[in-house]
Amino acid sequence: ARARLLRAARAGDGAADHALALRALAGDPPDMVEAVARCRRAVARGYAPARALLDQLSAAADPGLLQAATAREPVLDTPGN
Repeated sequence: ARARLLRAARAGDGAADHALALRALAGDPPDMVEAVARCRRAVARGYAPARALLDQLSAAADPGLLQAATAREPVLDTPGN
């Protein structure tokens, strides 16, 4: 399922980015940087349901985490991410 979501996200599917953000949050430990980066991209792609999650994550995050998410965004579609 993750491979299909990654392919869809690479193709520009905001819903897939949102689903991957939720999966990142469900990890042990949660990958907050991945979740914020994917939510930002889902919102940028016009997927409105991701906005509420992004708002919650951004409000709870420290500035360092938000900077790390900004750095991660350009490499979301590279192998291994």
